[in-house]
Amino acid sequence: MKCSFISDIHIRHEGDKGSKILEAFLSHETTQESDKVFFLGDIFEVLIGEHKSYIEEYPAFFNGIIDLVNSGKEVIFIEGNHDFHFKKIITGYISEKTTRGSFHYLLKGEDIILNDKKYYYCHGYEVDYHNKYFKRWHRVYTSSIFSFFVSNILTHKLIKKLGESAAKDSKRRGKKSFDKKVMEGRYIEGAKALIKEKNIQGVIAGHTHIKAFHTFEDETIYVNCGFPIRDKHFLAFNGESFEKVELSIEADS
Repeated sequence: MKCSFISDIHIRHEGDKGSKILEAFLSHETTQESDKVFFLGDIFEVLIGEHKSYIEEYPAFFNGIIDLVNSGKEVIFIEGNHDFHFKKIITGYISEKTTRGSFHYLLKGEDIILNDKKYYYCHGYEVDYHNKYFKRWHRVYTSSIFSFFVSNILTHKLIKKLGESAAKDSKRRGKKSFDKKVMEGRYIEGAKALIKEKNIQGVIAGHTHIKAFHTFEDETIYVNCGFPIRDKHFLAFNGESFEKVELSIEADS
């Protein structure tokens, strides 16, 4: 079985750097030859709540998934911490437009068997294993109360404005204390702990924006999609092993 994985594109609007990465991923021969295609969250900078206007705002994403499904593929989307609570909108739209394949919208990661080995694929906050603050916040924003609020009280334009403002503030504050080497080590240790807890052969993740292709002493692995706009690659499983696949795009144009 062949698989392709991408996350953390952070599309803000059609035609931006993230959307170009998405288009390159969707059309890449590795993606087209995959049996399963995984979107591991944070495909958008802000896409929250059951708002139908998202379909018109981001046609490349929604129609791209339809094309993949209609070609007979299984497509899996996992909620990130920038795009969530839109299950009804996307599943309803895709079910109306597809005749083959299948689409799954997941709230959290799941196990998968690849070449007789069990792995866990997820958005990636799970590898931030010891971050109790984020885990508390995750419980808040994934709650049914929060879902009702962002789907029925707030407009999608206001959500986008508030979300982008919060993201900018978070990045600004994070830059002051961010140490890539320290965080890279922390995420590797988190992945190691997650592998032990779940008794699996490896973790496939995103979220951290730090690419990873790490093999532990016991031959379990941790792979991370990184930040495709900067790294210009995605992850794939070729039927035997994982590999990094280059995206031939001038993402800075």
